[in-house]
Amino acid sequence: MIYVEYMLNIYVITNYVEERRNSNQSPPFPTTQSTTVLFGKRNNVYSILDGQVCADHDRSEGEGIGPQEYVIIKLRVLEFPGKLAPLKGRDVFLAPATLRPETMYGQTNCFVLPNGDYGAYEMESGEVFVISHRSAKGFACQGYTKEFAVTKCLLDLSGEDLLGLPLKCPHAVYDKVYTLPLTTISMFKGTGVVTSVPSDAPDDYVSLQMLKDKPDYAAKFGITPEMVLPFDVVPIIEIEGFGDKAAEFMCKVSECISFTISIITNKNNKNHH
Repeated sequence: MIYVEYMLNIYVITNYVEERRNSNQSPPFPTTQSTTVLFGKRNNVYSILDGQVCADHDRSEGEGIGPQEYVIIKLRVLEFPGKLAPLKGRDVFLAPATLRPETMYGQTNCFVLPNGDYGAYEMESGEVFVISHRSAKGFACQGYTKEFAVTKCLLDLSGEDLLGLPLKCPHAVYDKVYTLPLTTISMFKGTGVVTSVPSDAPDDYVSLQMLKDKPDYAAKFGITPEMVLPFDVVPIIEIEGFGDKAAEFMCKVSECISFTISIITNKNNKNHH
């Protein structure tokens, strides 16, 4: 989602109204007593390269696609090992984007792409967001940076640099959660950082359970049992017929215990129907 600013020339229009009034002529459009013309911003698809709105008919593809609104969840980084050491003493957050903020009470961990490219970007507030380079441009075009469309990257980071980081999640049951690997993350959606709610998201449930059940696999990413075993699914939403852990229920019914099994099961179901 990128904001673009639509501005009317307040000086030209105001002066025009005053001239009409001074000559006892009514303006050809409704005005307020103060003759103030308001201007603001609205969500739109914006081209940084061209410096203007990229409307439907200006695009070679993607006609009809509009901005997608997300809610950013600020997960505070509690420790600064390795490459993160220069950020110690600052307010640093992993900043996942979610379409379902009402489920954030059920967070058990955070996911990043192990081979993904991330950056630590300074926002206008002085806070530092760890996000994908692509999403940083979106933040810069929505008033979150000091200068419009300009980003300030303090550190280049890989997903591996972020694995095992302890985090503080707002409104979560657990006081501290950890950053875990998820190999199916797309760096072209959201911020490249994914918050995990295994009670209501099947992908989250399968990923967390796989790291619990396969310690050798988890160890390849530097994930220890203490980072996954204490974190049980947190029930938050009751759904008739599915209980208060809908994702866990459906994964068990479908026998989806890993991404490979999930893909095979989906293919079999399609063939069956």
